[in-house]
Amino acid sequence: MIPTSVITFAVTTAISAYFKYMNARSEAREKQHSRLIDIATHNENSQKARNSITNRSFQWTKRFLAVSAWSVYWGAKVALLLGLAALPIVHGEPVEIHHGFWIFGWTETVFQFTEVPGVPFTSFDYHMLSAIVGSYFGSSIMSKD
Repeated sequence: MIPTSVITFAVTTAISAYFKYMNARSEAREKQHSRLIDIATHNENSQKARNSITNRSFQWTKRFLAVSAWSVYWGAKVALLLGLAALPIVHGEPVEIHHGFWIFGWTETVFQFTEVPGVPFTSFDYHMLSAIVGSYFGSSIMSKD
């Protein structure tokens, strides 16, 4: 079975590569459009229109995701170092209890809960980190450099 964080990494890599491809295609169209404007008219208005074209793709989204992931990851690490991470994490596990004696008893399965101090890392944290790594990996696949 493939772990879900690996699937998240693969999906975000593909999506990021697709957005990078669409960005390159859009920039090629913008260049073609600006060349047609230059050929049709050679005045200042066409130059101002061409210079005002900017396409930032989804960089702000990537930056937001990166800052979110780093704040979750490093926030937990800093909390551990400062001793602020003494959060009670409740952990439950099944325990078999035998009632009665010898062969005249019965067995019952109950949950025994214990508290453990620490910082919980849920699957959401791993998925978010995988999504950010996949986003940057996908954009680097389609980069022109």
